[in-house]
Amino acid sequence: MAKSKSFFGLRRGSTKTLTFQVNNGKQITKDRVYDVKNPRTQEQMVQRMVMATASAAYAVMKQIVDHSFQGITYGQMNMAEFIRLNAKKLRENLGAADPVMCYNKYQDRNIAPGEYIMSAGSASDFKTLPEVAASEVTTGDAIQIALTLTSGTALNGDNLAAKYGFKIGDLMTVCYLRYNSSAEKWVFGFARFTVLKLGTTTITSSNLAEYIKIESSDTINISVGGNSISLETPEQDTDSAGVAYCVIHSEKTADGWNRNNTVLDITSVAENFMQYSESDAIFTYPVGGSYVLNGGEVNG
Repeated sequence: MAKSKSFFGLRRGSTKTLTFQVNNGKQITKDRVYDVKNPRTQEQMVQRMVMATASAAYAVMKQIVDHSFQGITYGQMNMAEFIRLNAKKLRENLGAADPVMCYNKYQDRNIAPGEYIMSAGSASDFKTLPEVAASEVTTGDAIQIALTLTSGTALNGDNLAAKYGFKIGDLMTVCYLRYNSSAEKWVFGFARFTVLKLGTTTITSSNLAEYIKIESSDTINISVGGNSISLETPEQDTDSAGVAYCVIHSEKTADGWNRNNTVLDITSVAENFMQYSESDAIFTYPVGGSYVLNGGEVNG
């Protein structure tokens, strides 16, 4: 690097071999740098693995988690909050004896299963959660979600509200993650129940739409009978892997939409969970030099 006062005035920019800058009125000339080092230490690769995992999860579940954090601007700011919270959780899970988060392999953009933080806010949880399960059928599993009352209790709006704790205008969104063994990846979906009307009239297939509007990201079959309202996704080749899920409560207020605090429940997906283990994932990342004095691996 050279400093000088040029007869031709101060210069900025680059030539083929030199870079010119001005600092405190002095001309600074440097050799132009062509190659920037990108060291791939083990520590850096772990951080990249964490961020890649959180980012991939956001991309797959964006339709829900780009607006699920109460009080934070929808879109970019919600994305930043989802990634911030879940990257922290992924880092804390590193080396855990009983891991609750899995990690993406190098350049894998599918979602890895885990106890992702899905929403946050001041809304209350529902008094009772709907029943969610992967039910075995002829060629695989189907995801089943049901609002069920105690046997002998009339299936009406008032009784459903008493059990689940919702009111007119509330949204109950069931988010789920299931494993598709044919595609060898986890698939995200959701079903939304919108409470339209309460009352003591018995709910049937013919009048269901007056009381509860049901929508889903999957094609679903809805049935009403006895003491239950249930929906079922088409059969999936899920190899009885179970389903991870959470239930988000959205309530409209004068200040906007409130959410409750939710985390994906992975209790029933243990069968396929660890195929995305930390050790398997980090092995796929390209690692450069590992230096002992910087905390690198010790070979002996």
